[in-house]
Amino acid sequence: MKGQLQSLHEKIDQLLLASKASSSEAYSKVVVGSLFECITKEHVDNDAKRNKAMTNSTEGMDALAVKTEKVRVLGFKLENAEKKVKDLLSERAVIRSCISDVTSLLSDIIKTRALMITITVRKHLAEKLRHVFDMLHRLEGVSPQNSNPK
Repeated sequence: MKGQLQSLHEKIDQLLLASKASSSEAYSKVVVGSLFECITKEHVDNDAKRNKAMTNSTEGMDALAVKTEKVRVLGFKLENAEKKVKDLLSERAVIRSCISDVTSLLSDIIKTRALMITITVRKHLAEKLRHVFDMLHRLEGVSPQNSNPK
């Protein structure tokens, strides 16, 4: 911008020198008209450049805002997915523990070859199976009525 002002000052100085040196009024009008057209054209060109730069800047800011919003939404989705995975892993660990307990109890029953299961073992087994079936019901729709061993 400073360079453009300097250029305009130089042209005005040239015009003033030309008008003092020339006695012809017609020549001065031609020079003034030419200078005026030149200044007007530079002004229009500068406005066009400034408008284009502002448009590009606005479009860039809009694009950046859209991308930022997408990143924010994806971050929120990722956070929720990580929480769900953590919850599922926790439930899986509980199910594995219950299955392990049931397997151990069943193994003990088979080893003893007992015809009758004691009431304590039966209650413990029913409790473990109830937890497993409750979780399976929540996860996969397995009926919790199957949780009572016979």
